[in-house]
This record gives sequence, C-alpha cells and structure tokens, in this order.
Amino acid sequence: AGAPYGDADVLGELVNLNERGDHDGLLATFMRRVVGMTAPELARYRADPVWPRRVAAAPTIVRELRAESESSGASGLALGAVRRPVLQILGGDSRPAFAAATADLQSRLADGRVVVIPGARHAAHHSHPDELVAAVTAFLARV
Repeated sequence: AGAPYGDADVLGELVNLNERGDHDGLLATFMRRVVGMTAPELARYRADPVWPRRVAAAPTIVRELRAESESSGASGLALGAVRRPVLQILGGDSRPAFAAATADLQSRLADGRVVVIPGARHAAHHSHPDELVAAVTAFLARV
C-alpha cells in the first residue's frame, strides 16, 4: 500500500481537490505531481481542446490511484493468463515508479512487449504523438 506514484501526500491533496469540486485543479495537480509535467507542458495541455473533457473525467483519478495503492496483487497474477500480445509504451523520462510498474507487468505477461520512447514521460500521447503512433503501428503490423 501507499502512494505508488508521485510524492507521499499527493493522494490526500487530490482527494481534497475532488471533494471541493475543483476538478481542474485535480487534473493539473495530478499532471504535475504524478505524471511529472513541467509548467510549460501543462500550459500546452491546458490549451489543448481535450482539456475540458479530461477535467470532466478527473474524479476517476482518485478512484484509480486508490485502487492502485490498495491492490492486493491478485489482479496482477491473473495477467499471466492473458495469451494475446500486449504492448506497453513507456516514456524514457517517466518517473521510476512507472518503469517499475512496466517491468512488473512485463514479467507477468506471456507475450508482452515494451517500447520506450526517449524523452517522453507518462503522457507520451501528448508530447510525442508521432513516436507513439509509430510504436503502435509497428506492434499491430506484427500481431
């Protein structure tokens, strides 16, 4: 248990923002303190037309982080039964917890593949979309 991503008190802050209905602040705090976005990256993301939709879905962040921190590991064991190819894309500059989670999942999958996008963090689909599309396209061409 504990905070798997970001600093130790981030979940408490996210819960408080959610309870106050500050979903914009919730998403911004998550992107800064968990994902690791810089202020300029966050400003670009906020200017993206998808930002309002992500803000509307922001309350799910708390639920998902709680589930992650309270996981018993049983669901991870079931991943060994997956017999289809699974692609994981990891940002090369992601926080260490993301790399550790990727390695853990990879160790449980029968047919897992990991692609690292240099210079990207957790939200590579925003910062490195061309590299992400190339990785997915190459994966789909092989399966």
